[in-house]
Amino acid sequence: MEGYFTFGQGKPFTIAPGIGFVNRTNDEKTINSLVNIIKNYLPVDQVIPKYNTCLGTLYSTMSYGVFTLYLEGSVKSKEVFFDPNEQKQEINGEYTNGKYVNKPGSVIYSTLSYAKDKLGITAEFKRTENFDFRTDPTLRLTEGLMNFIPPMNRLNTYTLTARYSPATQLLSEYGYQIDVKYSLNKKLSLNANFSNVLTLDDEQLYQEVYTELRYAKDKTFKMVGGFQFQKYNQPVYEGEGKEMLVAYTPFIDILYRINRKTSINTEIQYMITEQDYGNWMNLFFEFDKSPHWSIEASAMYNILPSERAPKDAEGKLKKIIYPSVGATYSKGSNRFSLRYIKQVEGVVCSGGVCRLEPAFSGVKFNVTSRF
Repeated sequence: MEGYFTFGQGKPFTIAPGIGFVNRTNDEKTINSLVNIIKNYLPVDQVIPKYNTCLGTLYSTMSYGVFTLYLEGSVKSKEVFFDPNEQKQEINGEYTNGKYVNKPGSVIYSTLSYAKDKLGITAEFKRTENFDFRTDPTLRLTEGLMNFIPPMNRLNTYTLTARYSPATQLLSEYGYQIDVKYSLNKKLSLNANFSNVLTLDDEQLYQEVYTELRYAKDKTFKMVGGFQFQKYNQPVYEGEGKEMLVAYTPFIDILYRINRKTSINTEIQYMITEQDYGNWMNLFFEFDKSPHWSIEASAMYNILPSERAPKDAEGKLKKIIYPSVGATYSKGSNRFSLRYIKQVEGVVCSGGVCRLEPAFSGVKFNVTSRF
């Protein structure tokens, strides 16, 4: 249920509250699967799965003048789910990580924004505890998720700035971020963002400082330049590496419109890090002929590889180039794209959607039709 209420005249105070409820009932097959797993635990670790799990959420958007506040709180009744951080006792007296537990869950999420004239500020906060809710409790990773908890960082769109993106931790996480946008004049604008994510035990998961300067001259020339600093707990997010990854990434993006239908876009990014595969350079070029054709080419070069980077047959580090070339054709409600891609394992972003993908070399053909 949702509502909307207004109080006062002129610049009124508005409030849009809402409340929601979800019940999930496990089938007999799911309960039996859980029982067959848990019965092999020692008595001290055994829990009893239930058929029903209930969730409730209460939220509201409040606005007054230049301020907008959003608050949301959600709770989950006790249910059995897998916690990879809990230790299970073995028969020989040793302990291993990961076991099914029976605990309730909760999420608190809030945003506060200010917007007036040339200045916009947004602050976010989130706290998550044991809120793993799936169609089947035996599923893992992104399978069967029934709810969405947003990550506590900005959405990065450039290849290298988005290479290390923090996935939401459903069992133990709290974080905050502040985003500031300021227009110096009609041509220049500045964007700065700071985000910080930790576990409920105060273990550092992710930290980012992002700055961006935009310059636009009429509609013919646009330039974006910026710098990103990251701390990324790769052992937690990917199960790779042994230490916190630290990266520094400057970038520049230039768009030039030759005429109303033709434009050229060029991107240059450079990442400096001593962890993972080491330093990267990424170059991107796109020629766009609206409304139908677009041709692009890019190259991601492991310019200064680390010890974890791929090696040749003699065990020496290889400076590998990962090229990509492609073309896109649009006609009416249909869009066709053909690309040759050689990509390193990591986060790949397309159309604002980022996901972790394995290493790949080959041809991709994509067709999108709207009805």
